[in-house]
Amino acid sequence: MIDQLYNDTIYSIGQPGQVEPKFFFEIRKNRMPAESYRRPENLINYSADKARYSRWVVTDRWIFLNGTYFNKVRNIVYDRKSTTCEYVPYLAGFHNALIENDLDRGPPFWFKGSTFTGDLFNVIHPYKIIEYNENGLLYRHTPKDKKAVSVFSKMKSELSENDNPVIQIIQLKN
Repeated sequence: MIDQLYNDTIYSIGQPGQVEPKFFFEIRKNRMPAESYRRPENLINYSADKARYSRWVVTDRWIFLNGTYFNKVRNIVYDRKSTTCEYVPYLAGFHNALIENDLDRGPPFWFKGSTFTGDLFNVIHPYKIIEYNENGLLYRHTPKDKKAVSVFSKMKSELSENDNPVIQIIQLKN
């Protein structure tokens, strides 16, 4: 079974002919009309003030939606337990909607998927970590966890641009 996002509903698609709404998000006037999805030219030329959600991750506790609104990338987090929805502002200084990582001096985060335990993960290329470090973007606040800083600092110093990608696993605060 796979999930598909259409307008403001995430559907589960199972056996042929089985399409079940799984999660519905009332985006109202800001959503893209259904008829626009049928023609690719509408997706390209559509008015920038309509929300288009293109990526989502569902965990036991959270639903993350990612899309564009007024040509800016937006992240929305829905807490399934408390049924609250929060807009996650993107991290200043970045051209896309990276989420600030509260690991002291850790790289910003962009979710790619979730693990079976409900944690989010991201794959980040070493050259990006090196770039963030060189531009001072990993030093946004005073560190609280000295051990985490020393471990991450050691990893940063040993990275080269040709190394394998690094997997970030993010545990969400409840």
